[in-house]
Amino acid sequence: MKRLSFSFLAIAILSFIIVHSCSSEEDDTIAPNEVQTPEPEPPAPTQYSLTVTSGEGGTVSTEGGVYDEGTEVTITATPSEGYRFTGWEGNDSTSESLTITLNSNQTFQALFELILPFQFEYNLHSSLDDFAFYKDSISSVFLRLSEMMPIETYYDGNNEINGVAVYSWLAGGSKPYVSIIGDTDQCICGVINNKLVMSLQLQEGDFNEGANFKYALLAHEFFHVYQIYLSKGFDQGVFWLIEGQAATVESLYLKEFINDSGYIMNFLNKNYTSFDEGIQNVESYESYNGFNSVIGQYGDITIFMNLSLAKILQEQGNSEKESFKIIFEDYWKTDPNDSNWKIKFEEVFGISTSDFYQRLNEFKTNPENLVPEISLSEIFEKE
Repeated sequence: MKRLSFSFLAIAILSFIIVHSCSSEEDDTIAPNEVQTPEPEPPAPTQYSLTVTSGEGGTVSTEGGVYDEGTEVTITATPSEGYRFTGWEGNDSTSESLTITLNSNQTFQALFELILPFQFEYNLHSSLDDFAFYKDSISSVFLRLSEMMPIETYYDGNNEINGVAVYSWLAGGSKPYVSIIGDTDQCICGVINNKLVMSLQLQEGDFNEGANFKYALLAHEFFHVYQIYLSKGFDQGVFWLIEGQAATVESLYLKEFINDSGYIMNFLNKNYTSFDEGIQNVESYESYNGFNSVIGQYGDITIFMNLSLAKILQEQGNSEKESFKIIFEDYWKTDPNDSNWKIKFEEVFGISTSDFYQRLNEFKTNPENLVPEISLSEIFEKE
């Protein structure tokens, strides 16, 4: 009996311990902390190198570096004096400013070339030997005009034009240079060995006392070279713009340097020119053939037209100097051609050709009032 009581008691005590132990273990258990998965770090940006160098004759705005993918970088090439920018090795662009996006390692080199001086080469025939003073004056006149209107070597398409080959002779016998320049008289007529050809045929009468056409001819043909240089070659044949401007320049040259004010007045003399009929048929003056068909009837109104245009530009708020610079330079810099010249005309001069032709009637009564007050030297005087 005692043995049973002890066993029971022992069992009871053991049960108490087990129950108590389980209860304490359940109450005292602490849940472990949750494990946080760290955010992955973003990958480092892809980078590319840009290498920029400059060839002889200029500099670049940056030498490059290492940039993140997609970065835009602008590079500017600047030619040194006496050089011109020609393009980029590593890119087809011909612009001096190049903007690229870095999506790979890239290398560029700015390319430059030496600007060869634009030179006049003289071929003056012995038939002019009796007028040696004139042979000497040809180069001096061109030098004076070159200082007013500097011309540099340029490209007409892929053809380099680096000067003018001047051929001059006295008419009478056979033309001495016909095998070289063809049957020409007075013109800018083609290109030989990268030089424009200037043909200057003179007559005996051009050397009479008081005859100044021989000097006017030089200024006239030089200005054609300037027009061609500014527009990088003639692509249009509007007579009153091409020849009328050259005739205006020759008139102003004689007025200033030969003291011949009457030369320009002859173009504005109503006894020689029928301005009213000329204006009514003004479109005939747009072409060389048209001009040749009407000059005998109405006279030459091409200087009148250019001087009227200068007055209209002054009415728009331009100075006299600015007006002639717009006519003699800005228009040609737009490189007009036969199909777009009227569009270029309106863009540059702020008036349509049809409105301009109509406005010529305002100036026909007193065309002599169109004579410029400014001289040729002042028109082209550098700012």
